Amino acid sequence: MNSAGYRYAASDQAFYIPAIVRHLEPAAFPRDAPLIDGQARMTLVDETLAALVKTTGLSLQFLFAVLYAVALTLLLFAAIRLGRRLYRSEWTVFALTAALTLRHSIAKTGANTLEGYFHPRVLVFALGLLGVTAFLERRD
Repeated sequence: MNSAGYRYAASDQAFYIPAIVRHLEPAAFPRDAPLIDGQARMTLVDETLAALVKTTGLSLQFLFAVLYAVALTLLLFAAIRLGRRLYRSEWTVFALTAALTLRHSIAKTGANTLEGYFHPRVLVFALGLLGVTAFLERRD
């Protein structure tokens, strides 16, 4: 996985876009195809986003913007819901929500807990936070 100068998390966006483009146009990136395809087999994100582009007719840029807005909205909703479950004051709910908007660097990686662009880990983090909240509320 660490080839050609790849740095975990820092180069993710540079990978996802060519992988999606290869699903949309199989002849794209002919010299890099073995590397892109080899890594793309390990995730479902590229196939899923390529299918969304084909189905909806949206541009890849617009789809990324929409998904980023969805991920941030889910994260906001999850933070407020969790904060209201854990804290009594709305100020502490606000403080938790504000703290989640900070970019916390994940040790020994180029990854952050909140990225300035759409990344699947932000969406998954928001869904995970909703899952934690559902667990605390004793919901399925």
